[in-house]
Amino acid sequence: TRNAQVMWRVLNVGSVLSKMPMFDGGSVSLSVSDPEISSNSGTWVLKDAGFEFSPGIASKPDVSASIGHFTQMALGQPSFLELVEQERISVQNPNVVSRLSEIFKARTVCHADWY
Repeated sequence: TRNAQVMWRVLNVGSVLSKMPMFDGGSVSLSVSDPEISSNSGTWVLKDAGFEFSPGIASKPDVSASIGHFTQMALGQPSFLELVEQERISVQNPNVVSRLSEIFKARTVCHADWY
């Protein structure tokens, strides 16, 4: 028998962010930390046109997440809002939660474990 955990991992944060649906609204900063892939670590700023990498952001980001939690919110299960409610994502600015909840919606993720 085999009992393996199914795991997912984002390999390119910028690419994932470029594929997310955009909605009009204010600016939001999102920081991701990844100890394995340095290009995934950093802060992205969401403006009306989409997310842009911002290496020199002076203030604390509105939202901070590990690569694991970012992967979960990008997949949508659990959703961004659920991760915030479970205090798994650090939120410095509560005003951005509704905006990011529109982008990182809850989705059902199905994975066939056996090929």
